[in-house]
Amino acid sequence: LGQPILLAAGYDAVSPDHDLERAIKLSKAQSQAKVDAEIRRKQDEEYELSMALDKSKEMHLQAVRLAKEKEKKEEERKLNMAKEEERQRENELKKRHTYLVGQLSEEPSTENEKGLVSVQLRVPSGRFVRRFRPEEPIDQLFIWVEQSYKRCLNTKFTICIPRLSSSSLQDTKWESTDTDLRNSLTFKDAGINSTVIRVIVDD
Repeated sequence: LGQPILLAAGYDAVSPDHDLERAIKLSKAQSQAKVDAEIRRKQDEEYELSMALDKSKEMHLQAVRLAKEKEKKEEERKLNMAKEEERQRENELKKRHTYLVGQLSEEPSTENEKGLVSVQLRVPSGRFVRRFRPEEPIDQLFIWVEQSYKRCLNTKFTICIPRLSSSSLQDTKWESTDTDLRNSLTFKDAGINSTVIRVIVDD
């Protein structure tokens, strides 16, 4: 007792309390580093997930936009096609009408001719009246009906004539496709004097 403590060269005297304090600080630092690393890891994962979601959302929105644009273009294509088909159909009907007008004989006048046949065509939109010569073929009746009533243009139709004879209880029906009848029968042969006819159109 009372003798001085000798220290080995190169070593400092450190108290046990000091070592414990350093160990505690080091442990806390390591723990905080782990916590910070875990926080950064979670932040990185959340960022990557957010980026992935944004990218997925953008891809979805782009796919939706492309689908809508494609649908719009398809609708426009169909609309233009329908318009073109309607335009062509109108042109065909105009050509057909012009042709029919050229095939129709000149309407006779009651001032110059007697015994003419007067035919009245009744349709939902109104009525048409025309005179024919008895010796004219029934084909002229079909031509007149088709060029007068637009619904009959380039379409199969049937002309209905009420009782041509006293013994007939039903209307006489002539199909527009019956070319033999149209070219071989005249108004006189058919017994038509003056009458009102109606038309059935095959829609």
